[in-house]
Amino acid sequence: MNAFVSFHGAGIENILLLSAGTIDFVFSVLVYFTDKHREKNILFSLFGISVSAWAFSMVAFNLAIDPIIFSLSASLLYIFAACSACFFFFLSTSLKGGMIDLVPWRKMVAVVLFFSVLVLSVIPNLVVIPSKNPFIKELGIGHGYLLYGLYIIVYFSGGLFSLFREYRASSNFLTRKQIFFLTIGTLIAILIGVNTNLIFPYFNKWDLFWFGPVGTVFIVIFVGYATIRHNLFNTKSVAVESVSFLIWVVMFMRLFLSASVEDFMINGTLFLFVVGGGFILIASIYKEIETRERVEKLAKELEIANEHLRVLDKQKSEFVSIASHQLRTPLTAIIGYSSMLLEGTYGRLSASAIETVSKIYQSSRRLAGTIDDFLTISHIEQGKMDYVFTTVEIKSLLNSLVEEFTPQASLKNIKVHFTDDGYDLYNVTADNNKIRQVLSNLIDNAMKYGKGGNDIDVSLTKDFGTHKTRIAVRDSGIGMTQETIGALFQKFSRAKEVQKVYTEGSGIGLYIAQEMIKAHHGRIWVESEGEGKGATFFVELLSEE
Repeated sequence: MNAFVSFHGAGIENILLLSAGTIDFVFSVLVYFTDKHREKNILFSLFGISVSAWAFSMVAFNLAIDPIIFSLSASLLYIFAACSACFFFFLSTSLKGGMIDLVPWRKMVAVVLFFSVLVLSVIPNLVVIPSKNPFIKELGIGHGYLLYGLYIIVYFSGGLFSLFREYRASSNFLTRKQIFFLTIGTLIAILIGVNTNLIFPYFNKWDLFWFGPVGTVFIVIFVGYATIRHNLFNTKSVAVESVSFLIWVVMFMRLFLSASVEDFMINGTLFLFVVGGGFILIASIYKEIETRERVEKLAKELEIANEHLRVLDKQKSEFVSIASHQLRTPLTAIIGYSSMLLEGTYGRLSASAIETVSKIYQSSRRLAGTIDDFLTISHIEQGKMDYVFTTVEIKSLLNSLVEEFTPQASLKNIKVHFTDDGYDLYNVTADNNKIRQVLSNLIDNAMKYGKGGNDIDVSLTKDFGTHKTRIAVRDSGIGMTQETIGALFQKFSRAKEVQKVYTEGSGIGLYIAQEMIKAHHGRIWVESEGEGKGATFFVELLSEE
């Protein structure tokens, strides 16, 4: 039998044990209520409550006079120590995502071994052998002591190894700091506990047997620091709860130190107000945390949805590109053969046949233009639009466009005028084909939505102060409202007034024009005084002069 000299009365050792147990318990409860649904918080709380119960059992062991209580408290010491080892092991595997990160069979093995050791600790005289002499408090080492000690060392070592592995694997600075402080605090507590409660007693050194539970305070200190400084658990809620609890304790002690009945009533009233205010404050913090977590969850879901939409949009663009390429081949053949039929390559056609083939030819040309627009959008969205930037003289370009559209405008009784502010050259750095496409689209729109007998004015100006060249295309057509202007350059957007005048548009020409002008670091916009008052489209590009 190995003798153990116990401590009687409220000595400094028991005061330290009670303090350590209370601190462990309070901090564990506070961590649990910060987020009751996360396994990380639950496991830390169970670990903290286990070491707290270990400390309280040591007090009962020290103060025990009855042999039964002495034997029971000795068993409880080893039971709660076994619990703390198991909960720490699972806690160390839950830090990465807040949940236990173990394959099912390993988790099952760990749980089975834990319950086996728990049963081992409960069986009398197997781990330790209390003295049956009611007047002498002694403990002896049982046959299962080494097996129990091996369990404690393996589980705590396994937990530390998991922490070290997670520390090495994580690239997040905050996570590494959290794990670092948790590891340091736990390592100090484990070294104290294993030495004073396992190794020293094995060699008949029982003098520091009581000190093991006191060392658990280091876990609370380092975890508390990691929480406040690096948000291991929820910083705000733990801080508020801790401060509130300390204030409650101070007010409660002041209540019992009242010098008179009047002081007792005043202190009692203050205590109730402080407790009530503390609960309201804590409730508001929890509500704020819950709201923030809900917002974070929604933001994450929105991010996932946006990513999914981006993937779908990319797939859509790729589909449009492939489909458009496939449509162009037969359409080119239709346009080619119908053109040859109109030219008389296969013989003279009757008047009715010419009219029918002309409709086929014109419809095919319009369809080809629409397909080209879809291909252009696809290339823009996929970032595959190629630009060949050279020096482009805008005045010459506009002159050629006006000449090109004049015959078509004459058929509608529309005149196209071109003016400039008198300079010889209007050079800009641009892709000639793309700028020509944009300006051609604006003039074509002015003709489609203008009124017969009215003019289209194309003007060109240059501002040396801002180094910008501006093109304006003004019509006196149907005009537009401010609501229409706001949506005009969006994809597939067409004004209601426009749809009544020209029903065949796709609503993508201005969107393409805008994207092309953006690629030139320029600007395109429209101004109108309202419905029936015409509209003016502007394009602004950087001048070379």
